[in-house]
Amino acid sequence: MKNSSRLLLLLSLLFAIIVLTACGTAPIDISVPSPDFLVSLPRVVIDIDANGVPSVLGFNTDQLYQFTGGQVDLRWMRMDPTLVAWFTSADLQHVAMVQKEDGLYVFANGQALPHVAWDKESLQSVGDLIGGYYPHMQEFLIKFLPFLQRMGWNVVLHFPQADGVATIPMRDINKVVTSTVVAQSQPSSIQLKLFVTYDENGVPAVPGAEPLLRNMLGIRLDQLRLTPQAVQALQATGIQHVTLRVHNNRLFIFVNDKALPNLAWDAQGLRNGVALFEQLYSLQDTASLNQMLDIMIPMLENAEGELTLQFPLAPGVETIPLPASS
Repeated sequence: MKNSSRLLLLLSLLFAIIVLTACGTAPIDISVPSPDFLVSLPRVVIDIDANGVPSVLGFNTDQLYQFTGGQVDLRWMRMDPTLVAWFTSADLQHVAMVQKEDGLYVFANGQALPHVAWDKESLQSVGDLIGGYYPHMQEFLIKFLPFLQRMGWNVVLHFPQADGVATIPMRDINKVVTSTVVAQSQPSSIQLKLFVTYDENGVPAVPGAEPLLRNMLGIRLDQLRLTPQAVQALQATGIQHVTLRVHNNRLFIFVNDKALPNLAWDAQGLRNGVALFEQLYSLQDTASLNQMLDIMIPMLENAEGELTLQFPLAPGVETIPLPASS
């Protein structure tokens, strides 16, 4: 039985290699601190039909499952046909996801969107955080997450086109994928900070500022209320505070004093994201929205903001300091 399972696995890997080789594109250009081990794969296009069934090079998920003796099961990738019809009607022809050593880059119809950026420390923080909730997964995460920085892949989800619609070319495979986010050299022109503390019942408070937040900014703290059970769960996993920080065209997320992967953008990525939103929701009058973007994007590039949610300490636990300022 063991030999049969190993043979099926080897045949499955051979089949996957043949499929990837048949894609005929260059592997992703990645760089790692040490060249002793890396895996870089060519672009794989997954065609989604009108019924939401994916296929690669004409092989659908059921056929892949059968050919590999159940070793390659991608049937979970099936999509809701209603969602596929929505994308087709909105002329969203393809979405590409490119993973490199420094993050996950996303392109809609070939246009770059804001991307998820990471480094060794932030990936380690993800493992610690998930491992705190699911201890049985911690060992796996410790081994797997560092591997993300040594692996490059490029997957394109290709959706059906509506009749009479021109084909939108995919992103040029020879164009190097790299971050275009530039740190601001000038001091920020806008700074916003909000520090919210919770009690054991999950009631949030901002001492001295609640009337201002409610009457001047329309912010109601009860919208941030948690259940007592949620507070207890946070205490059980050792989470004392969560901080969201906007700085240098990035949204940083800290759990205690550890940074998680962040969301990074540039002006064009923001515009592409808004354009995709307009496209998906068939917004007709976008002139005013684009005018607002002309004002908001420079402000966002020169703004700093921070929201900290602090939770009550469990008995006998030492205080973890807040994340250092940027």
